[in-house]
Amino acid sequence: MKISRPTSVVVVMGAAMLLGGCRSKPIPVTGTGKVVTENGKEKVVLEIQTDPGTKVSTYSSGRAEATADATGKATLTINGWDGYSAEKTFYVSADKSEKRLVGRPRYRYGSTSIVLTRPPAVRITPSTSSTTSTSTYGTRASVSCVGGKVCTGSINNAFSLALTDVEPGTTVEFAGTRGRTTTRAITLAPDLGHNLATVSLGDVFKDYPLSNFDVPLKLEFSDGTKLETKANFPANALRPALGTTFGKLSAGPVKFPGDADGPVGSRSLLLVPKGVLFGEAEKVTDLDLVAVVTDKTRSLSCGSYRGQVTGRITTLERTLTDATVNVFERRTGKIRATKSFFAEPPPCPTSTYDSASLRAYYDGTQIEPWVRTLVK
Repeated sequence: MKISRPTSVVVVMGAAMLLGGCRSKPIPVTGTGKVVTENGKEKVVLEIQTDPGTKVSTYSSGRAEATADATGKATLTINGWDGYSAEKTFYVSADKSEKRLVGRPRYRYGSTSIVLTRPPAVRITPSTSSTTSTSTYGTRASVSCVGGKVCTGSINNAFSLALTDVEPGTTVEFAGTRGRTTTRAITLAPDLGHNLATVSLGDVFKDYPLSNFDVPLKLEFSDGTKLETKANFPANALRPALGTTFGKLSAGPVKFPGDADGPVGSRSLLLVPKGVLFGEAEKVTDLDLVAVVTDKTRSLSCGSYRGQVTGRITTLERTLTDATVNVFERRTGKIRATKSFFAEPPPCPTSTYDSASLRAYYDGTQIEPWVRTLVK
């Protein structure tokens, strides 16, 4: 009986020594990182060094995971950087399962943190709700600066840039237009007509076009910092530019790089500002004729009316909106044909009231059949 007690003590001590010897050592984890920009989009690249076969992961600014190769190297790529901060800590965890001759696998863990400083950059983020919009109203994209620089604004569907918060003294260049801020706001409205030569003309009229174009943005701050980016938009975003571009034909020809010389044919015709293409024109340089619709108002009086109760004299005017359609040869600016469409005057009433008004408009459905006859 006296011998059993020391034996029990020895067994317990042996178990404690065994447990202490099985405690896993942390996995060594080190790393470096950088911020790169590809096609106008930011990526965070973390280069991790650890034991071979170790699984590493991060949930900072998005999830990314990888397994270390035979040399212990692993690369974590994170698409984007959440928020606008100039500095961010990326936490990396590591784990590995190691088989043992006896018993369950042994799990080892490790971790590290990497602090990165984000370089200044300007970003254009297209609005998903308006990437296929052909309206001139609404917001097409947002603009923001990151990495310690301040700029906030938007690009509307007519491609007018409005920066509502930017450092005074900043030079802004957007799609070929240029300006300098004196306050913290600036608005630039570029002419995107030259981009019509870079896309398929047919795509301008499609809801889901295949061709697209780039819009560049450059900022130069008063301290000398220069930032630039570009955003890609579908070809149908240029549809509003048809009216502004070809509406200039009354002042002369509208040409594009690659235009051929020689007589102008009648194979294709574009109706603006509505934006309807007749005939065949794969590129804008294939476009022969442009029909420009110009509205004009005129007034016809119905004379005077006397109030039966007040005796007050009221005059009633009829406002009529007519249209003149000039068909231009695009490359020469010469007028090929002209036709006017008049509104039918409404009859004058036998009685009226002080705020009454009569309006009438031309029949727009008559224009397309007429211009179609000019395409041969």
